[in-house]
Amino acid sequence: MVSRKEKERIFREDLIIDAATKLFKKNGFDSATMEDIAKEADYTKPTLYKYFKNREEILLAVYLQGWQDSLDMLYAAMEEVETGIEKLEWAADAYFKFFSENVIYFDLLRYMYSNNIKLDAPESDRKKNYENRRKQIREDFGKVIKLGMDDGTICDEFDVKIAVEYYFSNLYITMHKKYSSPDIDTDFVEKSKKMILRTFRK
Repeated sequence: MVSRKEKERIFREDLIIDAATKLFKKNGFDSATMEDIAKEADYTKPTLYKYFKNREEILLAVYLQGWQDSLDMLYAAMEEVETGIEKLEWAADAYFKFFSENVIYFDLLRYMYSNNIKLDAPESDRKKNYENRRKQIREDFGKVIKLGMDDGTICDEFDVKIAVEYYFSNLYITMHKKYSSPDIDTDFVEKSKKMILRTFRK
């Protein structure tokens, strides 16, 4: 059971992350200082440092929050349909919708890499939660693929673990291509989705 103190900490961190995200969207990643973020969150700068050691930790937390929000959309979408292949299709649609509407996370990812801000540092509860959920989503989508194999909508010749990695890798590649090529065909994402699903269909 989460203690009251822990709930308060999470609540305050989330307020800071929301404030930072708002500033990053408005002014870019370089412009928003710790002082700016504290002011936007209605905290003092010393209070901000109680929760995040530096701006890099906030950048990482913003990225991880976006990743978590995208997963919530994927899971919600899959609840709406029954078969394995339908769940893969609806999850793909949710993924593309989320990142099309929240390009900031691709901007942030590029910014972090160009400034050598690593996704595997620093160690924190938020990072551990990310690792745990990353593992869980692989297991959950493995179950979706097995479901599709059992209900006859997904080819049963796949290695499930490889199939999961293929699925997510291609979702990411599709969105990254769209993000990095603004003049790309308007139906590129839909065509890519059909190709991905065609691989899985029985």
